[in-house]
Amino acid sequence: MQRRVKALSLALALTMILGVSAAYVYGPTAVGLEGTPPPGQSGDQARPANGVTDPHDPAAPTADVAGTTTLLASKDSVGFWERSVTYDWSIEKQVVESDKVSASDAGHLGMVTIQDGETVTVDYLVEATRYIVDEAEHMGVRGYVCVKNTGTVATENLAIVDHVQAYDEDICAFVDIAVFGVDTSSHPVLAAGEEHAYYFEYSFEAVISSQYRNMACIGITNYEGYDGVEHAIPACDEFDMPAKPHLIETDETASIIDAISCPENFECVASDSGPWILHASGEIAFSVEVTALDAGCEQERCLWNKVTLTELDCCQVREDCAYVNLVTGPCPCLTTIEAEKTAELRREKIVEYDWTVEKSFEVLTNGQAPEAFTATVPDLVLGPGQTSKICYEIVADREVADVTHKFWLEGCVRVCNTGNCPTEGLTIEDVFVVMYNGVEHELKIEISTADKPVLGPGECYDYAYEVDVTEFLLDILGEQDGEPGAQSDLDMLNAARAGITNFEGQEGLYFVDDEVKVALPEPEIEYIDETATLTDLETFPDGFDMDIVSGPWYLEGPDTIRFCKNITNVEAECGRLYYVNDTARLVEDDTLEVREDDASVIVETPECHECGGCTLTIGYWKNHAGLGPGNQDDEITPLITAAGGTIWLGTPGGAKSIAVTTAAQAAGIIDSAGGANKFNQLYAQMLAAKLNVLNGACDHAIEGTIAAADAFLATHNAGDWDNLSKADQETVNGWASTFEAYNSGDIGPGHCD
Repeated sequence: MQRRVKALSLALALTMILGVSAAYVYGPTAVGLEGTPPPGQSGDQARPANGVTDPHDPAAPTADVAGTTTLLASKDSVGFWERSVTYDWSIEKQVVESDKVSASDAGHLGMVTIQDGETVTVDYLVEATRYIVDEAEHMGVRGYVCVKNTGTVATENLAIVDHVQAYDEDICAFVDIAVFGVDTSSHPVLAAGEEHAYYFEYSFEAVISSQYRNMACIGITNYEGYDGVEHAIPACDEFDMPAKPHLIETDETASIIDAISCPENFECVASDSGPWILHASGEIAFSVEVTALDAGCEQERCLWNKVTLTELDCCQVREDCAYVNLVTGPCPCLTTIEAEKTAELRREKIVEYDWTVEKSFEVLTNGQAPEAFTATVPDLVLGPGQTSKICYEIVADREVADVTHKFWLEGCVRVCNTGNCPTEGLTIEDVFVVMYNGVEHELKIEISTADKPVLGPGECYDYAYEVDVTEFLLDILGEQDGEPGAQSDLDMLNAARAGITNFEGQEGLYFVDDEVKVALPEPEIEYIDETATLTDLETFPDGFDMDIVSGPWYLEGPDTIRFCKNITNVEAECGRLYYVNDTARLVEDDTLEVREDDASVIVETPECHECGGCTLTIGYWKNHAGLGPGNQDDEITPLITAAGGTIWLGTPGGAKSIAVTTAAQAAGIIDSAGGANKFNQLYAQMLAAKLNVLNGACDHAIEGTIAAADAFLATHNAGDWDNLSKADQETVNGWASTFEAYNSGDIGPGHCD
């Protein structure tokens, strides 16, 4: 490719970088060799999740520049125009009919009658077809950007933006036709003195006669002399587009081989088995010479013949098979049988459990968890906004309810016809023999031959059975403490015999037999309801809020679960009794039997008394501080005086508490409500709430909230907002919302008319 490299000054490069810094955020993205976009897709569609795009993105993290460095860069670009053609192949194999060979209509199955010592020729035809499955053209530019860290510290926030440019004769200059980010994720940081090449590929519709240039702008945020601001350097290379597409063919050729599976006592010789190399569709004809060598009489064997085509690029394999049944002549009828016995004793022990559950509770009065739980029901009195803690104990216990034993004899009598004629009158007899303490016990087992009453020549069949011998064995062994008796003087065997009425050289029903020793195994133990699932179901009355601790707890044995819940009187009616019902539910995991126990706490609310007054919003108090034009009379100063000269936001004298002593200070705090720092909202709404209380509004709805917020504000202020945990930030926001609801009349005595 002809090279035309032109020098580009650093000033021009920086101008171009700044000119496109916003454009390439939305433009196509190219990736490295391992992430090259498929043909027909733009870089945007193939943008990797960790690819570098816009180094000017304000959301990108900025590094604390601990050292600076410099870069040296170069690039190499090549234009490409490619046309790809992909082929698939199919293959079909047939048996060709002849005087000695008959074939089915489809040609996949043939039949030959052959005598011992005879040779028959079987002809085959293989047809291979090649066809196009995909054609595509794509053009573009590919190459790499080589970056070297020529400084003494590692790079920071390395980013590469690439410009594909075409020469515009109207303005006699190169102009951008595409801008994309080069993926630097394979090597995002260059150590001092380190050099790395970042590969890219980008597809676009090119004009063959046009003049093209490829420019990369390589930037870092710790470039020497730029104090943490991103600075980029350029690297340029011109490239030409090919005059015609380069043809890339996939699977244009294929290899074919043929494999013969010759049956036993036959000889099979192929005229040719390949490999054959095909560059286009075609046919292949060959033959197999089949000779019977002591193949026996009245036998049918299969000559299996498989042809395999392998596409030589993708290695995709296509196969087809042809079958020829080789049938030998008749022979004299001689029938014998053999019997083989197998048997195994299985033993199972089933242990079933039952569970119980008991639940109790205790109400905390001293802030500490109780040492003991009782079933007594204490009285609990909760006023508006008050919270108390109830601790629960759930005792789940388990005991063995039942133990049972089962014994199964699993056996099989394998009968094989070792002759050349079907069996007649097939019968099987079986007996389980137990010798215990010198006494022999027998259990006859019926084995049906209905599933296979006749065995053909050379055929075998397994006559399997499974018999429950629990009662038979336990009657012999006895039981002690729910377990089978001693087994020290115990011998067991399983005997079987099979007979036919046409056994060679015998008259009538003739039997062959076999027997096998049987051992008493260790039991396979099955546990029923060994485990259980415990959940806690609670209901609490309207007007209250309660923590949710519901499980589930997965119990693998007896266990005791202890937990505590806070209950809060949010807006319950005064002078009433309420019932907090809490149910422990245990479900046995196998039978799904349910066990429950309840615990009920009686909660009493204080007697009703009038809670008068009304509330005003922060807007009212801000406009009634007696300040400036448009403000109403000063209504705040008298309330501060009534409070003893100071309204505290926080406990009095707290390290970070705010002392409000003037109406102007109060108006300033209220006017600062809002913004991301929720302390300002809390200060404003809480101050307005305290002014409302001093103005005669009932504070039952916010007593608890004021106490909690004052305690917190004694040790925290607005300067602590960013360092608070998420939970504490949510708590501050919640207090502000409660005070706002009180001031607006949504809770408490209501808003003033």
